Amino acid sequence: MSALTVNIDHTLGLDEARSRLHVVQEKLTQRFEAQCHWNGNRLVITHQSLNGHIDVTANALNIQATLSFPLSLMKGKLEQELKRLVSDTFS
Repeated sequence: MSALTVNIDHTLGLDEARSRLHVVQEKLTQRFEAQCHWNGNRLVITHQSLNGHIDVTANALNIQATLSFPLSLMKGKLEQELKRLVSDTFS
């Protein structure tokens, strides 16, 4: 198991950031068959190879995940893909 942490600053405010994370949630569900649900300002993500969450605040996102061994071998690529996915949605 390997840990992944990504922090992304934004200037959208809490409500707009949450709204845009709903788009990210749809993409995670459709593209990666992840199960996602909200718990307050936390988007909880469950997948057979990954368990994690995205915490949203008025000025930042904090992504934390625990990766299975096979996924941990691609940690760098996964981190880039998460950043791209969020950046595309937040820009």
